[in-house]
Amino acid sequence: MNNKRYYWLKLKNDFFQQREIKKLRKIAGGDTYTIIYLKLQLLSLKNNCKLLFESIEDTFSEEMALEIDEDVENVKMTLLFLQKYGLIEEISHSEFILPKTLENIGTESQGAARVRKHRETKKLLQSNVPVTIGNSEIEKELELELEKELDLELEPQNHAAKDDAMNDCSCKYSLDFLEFWQQYPRKKEKLKGWRAWKTRLREKCSPEKMIAAARNYAVECKGLDERYIKLGATFIGPDKPFEEYVGGGPHGEHRQEARDPSLKDYTEGGKYANFFK
Repeated sequence: MNNKRYYWLKLKNDFFQQREIKKLRKIAGGDTYTIIYLKLQLLSLKNNCKLLFESIEDTFSEEMALEIDEDVENVKMTLLFLQKYGLIEEISHSEFILPKTLENIGTESQGAARVRKHRETKKLLQSNVPVTIGNSEIEKELELELEKELDLELEPQNHAAKDDAMNDCSCKYSLDFLEFWQQYPRKKEKLKGWRAWKTRLREKCSPEKMIAAARNYAVECKGLDERYIKLGATFIGPDKPFEEYVGGGPHGEHRQEARDPSLKDYTEGGKYANFFK
């Protein structure tokens, strides 16, 4: 699947009126240096306006000259000028950023580009007089083709987006499940928990018992690092570990085994229990 992205540099209409650019162009060879600056900006787009020194050449200026097919001395002079006037800054030995370029870049996915192109085509068709049946048919074909392409390209992202939407929209969950989730001690992967909940209901498991088990398990897990607490989907999963907690749950030895021994001094009752409070 092609998830290609397009990048562009937006050149402001006053670019050549900026004092730094005027000064650069007045230097002998300044027009060449200006072109080099623009080429460096284009080179930086895919790295969020950063130029990367990968030590392919001995120096940064030599490597940039290789990348943009320019004379090394001209690139070196351009970089010295840019550094002097704050148009390039060194982040580290291997990273340099073009701060003003950050204000002038744009990007879009291949799918977004097709949407934009489709809208432009649609607008063009609507501007023709009169709107003919042929134009309507072409428009419908364009829309169908666009929808198919976007569906193919965005299918994986759509699955993830649907999961996120379910997580953020409580009206999709039953009141019983929301009560269970409120009681449960680990609030991660809510959608998976919801699916497991519906499966247990189909198996005639009692919502009240699962809620009670969550409440008891929360008591059992008090003071535990979250890493040692089951995910909700596991707790009410196919093996049904929640059933052990319906009547209160195991204590003592079970609780001790659940802890990471190296953390015992930092949990409730340990000698460092108040260290981070």
